[in-house]
Order: sequence, then structure tokens, then C-alpha cells
Amino acid sequence: MTTTVHGPIGCGGDSTTVRFVSSDPFVAGAAETCAVVVRCRNSADVPPGAPPALAFAPPAPNPSAGPVRLRYTLSRPGFVLLEVLDVQGARVRTLAREAREAGPNEVAWDGTDDRGRALPSGVYWARLVAEGRTLRRTVLRMR
Repeated sequence: MTTTVHGPIGCGGDSTTVRFVSSDPFVAGAAETCAVVVRCRNSADVPPGAPPALAFAPPAPNPSAGPVRLRYTLSRPGFVLLEVLDVQGARVRTLAREAREAGPNEVAWDGTDDRGRALPSGVYWARLVAEGRTLRRTVLRMR
């Protein structure tokens, strides 16, 4: 079942008509339409553009023999922990352990551990802990 909403964003004047269309992908041509009149009282305008959600972009370049960019977006300011783990799950490098502003952020990993030693080729995980969540991305290191 798929439902789409057709109508203006926000209310104009006292009321706005919104049309809902439901269709079943397994029954061709089966669609139901419902029109609803929405009364607008004491409404407030919402600024365009939703706030960003917590996101962790794929590492780039990946695979890599050089530095890897790790990009993430915070929906609100807060504490961030960004680490690189080996395949056994052991931390090999801490890239960020600090408060960061909301919005896009970027950290580069040069393929070394916390002591500055070059790590061997292999599979690693970048782990981002922020906003009460843990997100992971796979990084393939080549030498």
C-alpha cells in the first residue's frame, strides 16, 4: 500500500483542502482518494528545510592507500566519539573525542594507529558515537 499526500504545504487563509491517494501496487488501477478540509487556527509557519538528521557518510575514497575522509552530520551540537577499529573490534585510532557543532563535520584518517604507525592492509571499521547512537562504516585499507 502506498499513500501520497497532494496539497499545499502549510495553510492558506482559514482552511486548506488536502487530498490523500492510496494505491495498492499488487492491484493495477486500484486507488482510493480522500479529500480532507483542514481548518487552520493558531498555526505557525515552519521555516523551510528540515533540521539535519544524524548521518555517517561512506568513507571516501574507499578502498584507499592514502588518507580517508570520514564525514558525518550532527542534528544538534554534542559530544562525538569517532574511532577506527580493527576486524577484531579493538580500537586502533581515536580520531575525535570532543564536542562538535551541529551540521556537517569531516575528519581525515591517514591509515595510522594512535602511535603514528602505519597499519597493514585490511578491513577496518570507523565507529561514530553521537546523539545516543552508534553508526559504523567499513574502510578497506590498502598499502
